[in-house]
Amino acid sequence: VAFALAGRIDIDMLNEPIRRIGRLGITLTFTRRFDERQRTLLERAAMGCPVHHSLRPDIDVPVRFIYPE
Repeated sequence: VAFALAGRIDIDMLNEPIRRIGRLGITLTFTRRFDERQRTLLERAAMGCPVHHSLRPDIDVPVRFIYPE
């Protein structure tokens, strides 16, 4: 299944007690429509990413999925 996807990562830094990443806000914008089953599969794949699970637990990583109307 071919589709276009735009990704954006917003990084918020903390300065205390040392300078480090405090939040990685991820937005995934899809250009094609998906049914609920397909959306569930895509979102599970994103949330099961090994990199996502390798980050420190104190780093906030909200993931937002945007689909066309």
